Amino acid sequence: MAYRVCLTAAAVTALVLLLTLRIGLAAETIEPNPALQAQIAQAAAARNAAELDTALAALKAGGGPHYAALIPQLVYALMHATDEPAAMIPGVIIDRLGISKEQLRTALAPYRTTSDARLKRQIDNLLGE
Repeated sequence: MAYRVCLTAAAVTALVLLLTLRIGLAAETIEPNPALQAQIAQAAAARNAAELDTALAALKAGGGPHYAALIPQLVYALMHATDEPAAMIPGVIIDRLGISKEQLRTALAPYRTTSDARLKRQIDNLLGE
């Protein structure tokens, strides 16, 4: 009996792990992170280099390892930009923080198989593909 319970527990654990990995590997949409979106908006609204530097420092601090949290939020910001500064700031942030193509590819990998054509187009544009 103990053997059967142990096997069942192992099977449940394996199933949960597989589902977690699957969720982690593929995503249909990018959910906004309010704090990062506010910092991106602050960067877009910067009136001078000092304000932009302050916003970039906050994004660097909150962007996660290898900017993994920030990069999808930049795509979200691009998709919801309502004016030219908002549309241009993701590129400025990528340039000024030195975010590499490899970091972009890695952070956006879970979204590459999305069925959302608009999201896929923005990702492809950002990656230059």
